[in-house]
Order: sequence, then C-alpha cells, then structure tokens
Amino acid sequence: MAIIKEEELLENYIFVTLEDIPRKDGDICILPWKDFITNLWQDAYV
Repeated sequence: MAIIKEEELLENYIFVTLEDIPRKDGDICILPWKDFITNLWQDAYV
C-alpha cells in the first residue's frame, strides 16, 4: 500500500481488513470491512 501511495494518484488510501478496530498508519486508513461498507453506502467516499 505504501508503494502505491508514493504514486500520489488518489486522494485517500483505505485498506479494508477483517480486524475489528479502525486505525491509521500515516495517511493510510485501515478499516474493518463492516465500517467500510457502512461508509460506502453513506457515500462517504464520493
């Protein structure tokens, strides 16, 4: 993910995981899949 981020092609970088707790690693958001789906349906990424 960090290598992709170096290209600076996207505004936000989100890593979806099976973990239960959301966190950040620098500028990369690491989200549980349930949080990601909820945010996606609420148009949070548009």
